[in-house]
Amino acid sequence: MAAAWQGKMDRRSNPHKMSDGPKYEPHEFFPVLEKLPQAVGEVVICGGQAVNLLAAVFLTEGQLEKLLGRGNAVSADMDLVITKALQRQIVNLANKSQGFSLKTFADCRQPIQFAIMPNDMPDTRIDVMRSINGIHTEKDRVFEDAIDLDNSPYLVINPTTLLIAKAENCATLEQDSPTEKRNDIKHLQLLIPIVHNYLQKLVLNCDPESKSEQRDIMRFLKSIHAASKKTNFQKGMKLAQVKLYDAIPIARIRKSKLKILQSYLEQTFLGNPSMPPT
Repeated sequence: MAAAWQGKMDRRSNPHKMSDGPKYEPHEFFPVLEKLPQAVGEVVICGGQAVNLLAAVFLTEGQLEKLLGRGNAVSADMDLVITKALQRQIVNLANKSQGFSLKTFADCRQPIQFAIMPNDMPDTRIDVMRSINGIHTEKDRVFEDAIDLDNSPYLVINPTTLLIAKAENCATLEQDSPTEKRNDIKHLQLLIPIVHNYLQKLVLNCDPESKSEQRDIMRFLKSIHAASKKTNFQKGMKLAQVKLYDAIPIARIRKSKLKILQSYLEQTFLGNPSMPPT
């Protein structure tokens, strides 16, 4: 996937970036990740670089051009969610590593435990997260359908989970402070079509005779629907000027033979008076 992402984004010619400051593409972080202890399923990429990776997989070049007219999808850092056991391994490794060092954080407003500081990537870092904004329980962190990076054990957070987290960021974190300009609003705008295309792909590949496959898709819809009732989610979506309705492949679900999924859709999203008619 790294090669596919790099190829798609390298074809973009616009030199402007999403915000000022040092910027790196996701593949530039991979050599640092390869130095971490290999632990399958324990390293999950989230945050802006996850949006960038997911955009390369689930958006067409036309969609990318429309949404990123100002330049490439890049970020100043990379965010990881990892297990406590792996955190200890990384701390031990950092004491012996020549490739990176650690910086600890005492600011409890952010769910960052420490940052990996790569020696060969000036003015950037990899933030190691204790938790994800807007995701309150382990059950809410739906990684089962996350994407491998070229068969490596590093995963990308599920698009629906990331949508919820980015809406929370938009609502609770200052987006344009004198010291930092965040890209959460642009990321949330990207995630609406990403989630739509992701869910649509699941629907297209779902066996109409399989109740379990339909319920797997319902889990993602349920997580979004539950989040949509929360004030911060609503505030974040409003700030980004996006609609949850646009993230749901309603027409595709209605045209499918997935009866269980159709019934759930009609009872929840389409039964909501705030949702526009199709």
